[in-house]
Amino acid sequence: MISEIFGECIKTLRSWKRNPILIFIGFISPLLFTTIFIQSFTISEDLSWEVVVVNQDEPIISGSWTEKLIISLESREGTIPYFSVIIYDLDAAEMMLQNRETFVIVIIPDGFTYNISNNEPIVIQVKINNIHEDLSKNLRLGLEARIYQFIQNNQLSTGDRPGYMIHSTLLYTEELARSNYMVSGLLVFITIFVSMLYGGILGSEEKDKNTWKEILMVNNGSSFSILGKLLATLMITSIYVLIILIISMIFYNFSFPNFESIIVFGTISLGLTVLFGLLGVLYGFKVGDFRLIPAPTIIFTFLMWFISGALNPLEFMANSEIFKFSPTASATRIFTATFFGRGTQYLIEAYGIFFFWMILIVLPFCIWVVKIWKDSKINVNRDSQKITS
Repeated sequence: MISEIFGECIKTLRSWKRNPILIFIGFISPLLFTTIFIQSFTISEDLSWEVVVVNQDEPIISGSWTEKLIISLESREGTIPYFSVIIYDLDAAEMMLQNRETFVIVIIPDGFTYNISNNEPIVIQVKINNIHEDLSKNLRLGLEARIYQFIQNNQLSTGDRPGYMIHSTLLYTEELARSNYMVSGLLVFITIFVSMLYGGILGSEEKDKNTWKEILMVNNGSSFSILGKLLATLMITSIYVLIILIISMIFYNFSFPNFESIIVFGTISLGLTVLFGLLGVLYGFKVGDFRLIPAPTIIFTFLMWFISGALNPLEFMANSEIFKFSPTASATRIFTATFFGRGTQYLIEAYGIFFFWMILIVLPFCIWVVKIWKDSKINVNRDSQKITS
């Protein structure tokens, strides 16, 4: 039995090596998703929105209140988005807003310096292009954060100054950048995508190449073929996941915090590969046509990746009480807690959900493998008895 499975595995790996298109399909996906879904967020953290400031107060000089406000608006502390200030008159600023050359106008009113100096209330007028709700929300929150920072830095909320004071504490000393958080989701996605894609492609090649009849001529031939292709899928997936790890280490400073995290990563990745690789192989055997593999694989794995909380933490997504039961969601939570120490309160629950899927799918598979092994031994004994007789 072992020789038949390894023989099928080696045959499958040779077929994969001889087909550069198959190698390219699996290699390009990590690069695309790294560039689009992680690099784009990393780049956005370094970009800034242009804010047009219309100064109707006294001329801007060093140390003036208007200069302090502008410095606060351009601060790189706190939440994104960040802003860069350009100064125009009101007519030019409103024309830019209409033409979408800017999305924000901040008007510093006449008497701004006088009112602050004399403890009088001030009104800062802001005009925002609310072309859609996400943009306007982000701009409003960013501006409010910068104005609040201006109030705090200049102690305008203390003593007789008008304003307010908010005392806040952070659960963690440092915020986890979204690009780092998304590494967990990317590792999950690449594992399930590559394993299901190659499982399906390799599973379909027997019917595609008209070698299916030869497989059926051997006792348990189809079973040995499934197991061999699953083993080949495991090896191929390991190669691509290693590539993603190297990319993550180079571009996002990803690293394993301890030896335990390496064991966790290997165990969870192996479980996902077996689960989705087996699904892919069985699907490939069923359809027997390469053309029916890529599109369903992309749709299904992308959906599983999306609902797993790869873009945002699962608890911020709608219906997370349902999504959390997917194996990809539990794997993402396990990786995030293990690599970055975030979401550890869900760790035990995530392990429970993940291993429930492993027991539900992999245990029957293991029982089936044992049955094949026993049948194989019986057939070998029968053949040896025939030869002896």
